[in-house]
Amino acid sequence: DGPNVANFVLSTDVTWDATGIVICGVIFRSEADLLDGEQYQFLFLRFSGLPAWDIEVIEDGYSKSNITGDVRFSDAIDLDNNSTNKILLIAEGEKFTVYINGVRQGSFYDYSKQRIDGEFGFTASEDSGTSTCTFANTWVWQLP
Repeated sequence: DGPNVANFVLSTDVTWDATGIVICGVIFRSEADLLDGEQYQFLFLRFSGLPAWDIEVIEDGYSKSNITGDVRFSDAIDLDNNSTNKILLIAEGEKFTVYINGVRQGSFYDYSKQRIDGEFGFTASEDSGTSTCTFANTWVWQLP
């Protein structure tokens, strides 16, 4: 059981090591059940050398909607094995602002306000090969 937070600034360093496709992510504004509850997820996606990310609403373990519209690609993401990428995520109401390695990726909106508050967690998955995601130096600053 963690704190129930609506508006916040979250920072974490994500280091990945993968021989195939890997997804490393941060769960936020989640229901208490981090596996099947409704939640938002910020995801780093490493698809065959493509530096991608997105923000999705997840329910019962499946993507319900994509807040960023589509998967986004960014040269700010370091794809090398054992590289570390810094995420800074600002959530204020329906607005989500993303920075990757200090580079602003933009602001995205979920006017449906599917989740207005909730808990935090981390997620990792692989589609092929062997992968690890390591999260370090994580902090959350609650906004009023």
